[in-house]
Amino acid sequence: ADGTKQEETPAPAEGAQKQGESSIVLFLVRHARGVHNYAAGLHGVEAYKKWEYEDARWVRAPPRGWCTRDALLRGQLDDAGKAQAAKLQSEFAKANIKLDVVLCSPLTRTLQTATIAFKHSAAPIVAVECLREAYGAHPCDRRRPRSVIQGEFPKVDMTKIAKGEDPLWLNSEKRACADVVAGGSSFALIAIPQNKSVIQRAAKFVQVLRALPATTTHIAVVSHGVFLDCLLRYCLQVPQGFDTSHFGNAEVRALRLELGATKQGSH
Repeated sequence: ADGTKQEETPAPAEGAQKQGESSIVLFLVRHARGVHNYAAGLHGVEAYKKWEYEDARWVRAPPRGWCTRDALLRGQLDDAGKAQAAKLQSEFAKANIKLDVVLCSPLTRTLQTATIAFKHSAAPIVAVECLREAYGAHPCDRRRPRSVIQGEFPKVDMTKIAKGEDPLWLNSEKRACADVVAGGSSFALIAIPQNKSVIQRAAKFVQVLRALPATTTHIAVVSHGVFLDCLLRYCLQVPQGFDTSHFGNAEVRALRLELGATKQGSH
């Protein structure tokens, strides 16, 4: 759960798909490390499910101090995560990647990642509800009211986010079982077809991409591990050999594709 894998930002996969007028480049980004990821690294993924903490200081957020209970519930970035997001900014600048838009999940850890990593980009950052992680089991996956997150992230376009309390959480979407792989920090998804609602949201996101202006061709997508797994494995026709394993925190994968190249039945 303490996924700290981070590689240099890859260049677009030239020739990965037949190019045409609808060809786009996606930079898929999993959020940087949150305090909940660190907690799970210490105590296992069951730490994600704790709604009440007997001691609000039960997990240390390196390199200094103790994180608060509120920070755990929000799943905000710890200091290591903020450093990962800052490194993303440096890597995108080094690669001279010019983005047209940054599409971002409206959860705290993704908003923090996006606003740090792309703070010098001219591309607008737009929050998109369907990019959220699987929800219903873990406190960190509940979205705070739009007015609250808009106040914390005033430069993010929140117009596509429903006002008030989280309407999706009320539906209690169930997360498929995920266990830490013994001896490593990646996840093994168990019975992922049970995540039908996540796959449906991933398919809906493909429609969001199709609705973008034709001039919008270089797109950063800042989301979450299970959502990105479902997007790549079930909703996009990725080239042979493309890495569809679970993303590490702050990991980036670049994918050039035709918007028509989606998995059958994902529309």
